Amino acid sequence: MKSLHTLLENTLNYTLRGDAHALARAVTNIQYDSRRCTEDSLFVAIKGLQSDGHDYAAQAITGGARVIVAERELDVPPHVALVLVPDTRKALAEIAHVWYDQPSTKLRVFGITGTNGKTTCTFVLKHLLEAMGEQVGIIGTTGNYFGEETIPTNFTTPEAPELCALFADMRKRGATAIVMEVSSHALSLERVHGITFAGAIFTNLTQDHLDFHVTMDAYAEAKKRLFDMLPESSVAVANADDARCAFMLRDTKAATRVLFGRSSKASVQISEEKFSFTRTHVTLLINGESMQGSMPLIGKFNVENVAACVAMASALGVSTATLKNALETRVQGAPGRMQRLPIFNDQAVAIVDYAHTPDALEKALLACRELRDTSAPEGRIICVFGCGGNRDKTKRPKMGAIASNLADLPILTSDNPRLEDPLTILDDILAGIPKEKFAATTVLAERREAIRHAINLAKAGDIVLVAGKGHENYQILGAEKVHFDDVEEIMLANRQYQS
Repeated sequence: MKSLHTLLENTLNYTLRGDAHALARAVTNIQYDSRRCTEDSLFVAIKGLQSDGHDYAAQAITGGARVIVAERELDVPPHVALVLVPDTRKALAEIAHVWYDQPSTKLRVFGITGTNGKTTCTFVLKHLLEAMGEQVGIIGTTGNYFGEETIPTNFTTPEAPELCALFADMRKRGATAIVMEVSSHALSLERVHGITFAGAIFTNLTQDHLDFHVTMDAYAEAKKRLFDMLPESSVAVANADDARCAFMLRDTKAATRVLFGRSSKASVQISEEKFSFTRTHVTLLINGESMQGSMPLIGKFNVENVAACVAMASALGVSTATLKNALETRVQGAPGRMQRLPIFNDQAVAIVDYAHTPDALEKALLACRELRDTSAPEGRIICVFGCGGNRDKTKRPKMGAIASNLADLPILTSDNPRLEDPLTILDDILAGIPKEKFAATTVLAERREAIRHAINLAKAGDIVLVAGKGHENYQILGAEKVHFDDVEEIMLANRQYQS
């Protein structure tokens, strides 16, 4: 327990209403869900995307809350303290950091933002930091990890109280560093407000989440906030090949700034890359010093992800020799990120990837073509993909056009249709496919059927890319979440068709 006075020590410009003795009162827990309030809770009323916590203050008080933090005047009983603040989302984060004794100041926290590559970068950077002796936790889309334990998550970046609790728990278990994905939603919604970052990486910026941000400029502004948060002692790493690179770094206070990419402006420059079904061989120039190595990750974009993490680790003082050794012996990709599965009696390969944006699908298909061209030129690219319902509709025809251009046999199917009609989503995708490509295109709305059809089509040298869901082990059909795992479906189909 902590007193209200203590919890508000980092919250500026607040006004206290109601109980005059409230600042001395002990608070037993902090909540932003009124249904979870118990005796002597502190309830923070935040405005959500679907509802407003201010409308549930009475329910929180009924549950036992004795402190309400709000942005506007509320009618509360005399025994309840009302704390008025300009921004309850920021206040929630500030209070959470105090409640958990400022855990980010006792760890080295590295944030990774960008449209694509965040998840893979967290895993790669984890392995590089471990090579320098750190004990590293991961917070991100596929889950939260420390040691052998996996903690499932519903958000790429959790709300501030859950995030601070993870920091504190991982530190208690022995973590010295945290590598975390920082989504644009989290930045816009102040979930990472108050974190002391030791460094940040910007991977790239392409179309995504316009249903939330509306414009690409607003999307970029949200991403930039991570770099605006960095203290002078931190390291800022950005993609020299991305048009928004200079914009991301424009206002950062970070004294150490490092660029990576293929551009001559990059201090960690991608010099050479060769691909095969099993390994990628890469040469990086680190401040002019050549480092050659091989890794199990697939595709040019994964070379970029590795270069980003090498740039961070190098800036932290990791030697080239240590980086080379870690690259070849430690580095592994993330679940559902260009994850390879042998099929057709090991003569073909299926790849599961989270690609659910036009840019990500294009990069995944180009990576498949690179593999095909270097390993089995006679092979075909079979691509199973769809688009999520109740999300940005403008990307659907774009993804259709990309698949029809880069895949030999596109198979259109459902992703997470949510409350939309799957056939309407498929029609939107088909709108981007030229009529002359219709003959090579298959439409199977049932995802299990689409995957089985793709595996049944596969021959020696073929690559089957199943895109869109990656690590997810569910589908959202209407309002229901049902179990569905692309990896499981591929392996089951492979056993059935090869038996």
